Amino acid sequence: MCANTVTVNQGETQGVIVLFVRGRSIRFRGRVPSSFWGSLLMLVGHLVGTFFIFLVFLVLTWGISYSVSVLDGRHKFPQNVMDIITQVELYLLYIDIALCTIVLLLGTARFCMDLLENRYE
Repeated sequence: MCANTVTVNQGETQGVIVLFVRGRSIRFRGRVPSSFWGSLLMLVGHLVGTFFIFLVFLVLTWGISYSVSVLDGRHKFPQNVMDIITQVELYLLYIDIALCTIVLLLGTARFCMDLLENRYE
């Protein structure tokens, strides 16, 4: 699969991202903030999105842990099974931390790039 991305900066098509996949073009309209406050609002949106991603994975990990402890209370699991389940819970938490870090860094980088490019003057 061959894909190329092009940003078009001409007249009415400013901020349009065109993705070419196998000879077909797919257009995405980029939301370019027109003010400092718009950029700040997008950063806050990124932070809220990061919070929800973290919350979903945290609830998922907690749900698995709670379910396993209830099942273990009714019928004891072998120790090696409990070790595997504990490892899965830890990996879910690590994935959660990694995803949230990536989203947070990308949002912060976008905000800083908006400020450095002086789009608002």
